[in-house]
Amino acid sequence: MAPWRRSGRIWILTTLLLTIGSAVSLILASIILDALMQRPAGGGSMTTMMPGAVYASVTVTKVCMICGGAAAFVTVGAWLIGHPARRPAAEAVEPALPVCGLSSIALIVSTPCVGAVAVVIAQAVTGGEPPLLLGDLPGISRTAVFVQLAVLVIGAISAGVSLARHERPRLVALLGLTAGVVLIGLFWHFQFYARGFDQDTWAPR
Repeated sequence: MAPWRRSGRIWILTTLLLTIGSAVSLILASIILDALMQRPAGGGSMTTMMPGAVYASVTVTKVCMICGGAAAFVTVGAWLIGHPARRPAAEAVEPALPVCGLSSIALIVSTPCVGAVAVVIAQAVTGGEPPLLLGDLPGISRTAVFVQLAVLVIGAISAGVSLARHERPRLVALLGLTAGVVLIGLFWHFQFYARGFDQDTWAPR
């Protein structure tokens, strides 16, 4: 297979991960929470009960969609440019699959789903009699956000490993690193993990 064709297919996979994959991750997160989370008496929507975790998941999906749009442009460019007329033999080697680069993308995309699983596990650990109280929700939401943040950090590290290993195309790892760093910065700025995070006022200042 020609190198440019292989790169094009890698970019198609990257685009699908960032767009369809992020949408599926958010949908799965909603299904997991609706099916497995015990709603305490007096609870409302998921946004009302755990705004920090929900807003964090939505932010991840939005950033992934934006990065997916950028990846789509690169994908189209890779196919339009096509195979160069002449290329040195050293550059004609078919690029291997950037495992760490794609892993960083997959980790970032899976963050909402991982956060939902963290909510269910934290609920099981926290619940007493009755199983779940409204007062338990802020702590559960905070735990889920920290788990999501850990996944983002691991994803950024994976992208850094990809760059260190010179995986090609390098832009895949750069995209994963950029998405991870931006999201970590947004988590820090908006403080989704803050105690008292509210859907209207956000983190207390």
